[in-house]
Amino acid sequence: MPNSRSNVPIDDEEVRCDVCGATILADITTTSDSSLIQYTTTGSTYHALDLASIDVNVEAKVPSRTNCWLCGSNRWRSGGRRGSL
Repeated sequence: MPNSRSNVPIDDEEVRCDVCGATILADITTTSDSSLIQYTTTGSTYHALDLASIDVNVEAKVPSRTNCWLCGSNRWRSGGRRGSL
């Protein structure tokens, strides 16, 4: 007889993103009008003949609790299948 404590309960608030398949907490995640990805750029040399002197670093970040945390899509709950949107 399986022990009920060995089975992890399924949380109804967790859904999969219809775009990338990431697990999202639906009860605390809001949807915006568009996809949100914030870019942070550090460094000063974008273009140079000597490739070693290019020091630009670009980091992409999706704001927390808005859209999908992995891909940033606002269509995370559109009802499509993964990769179809």
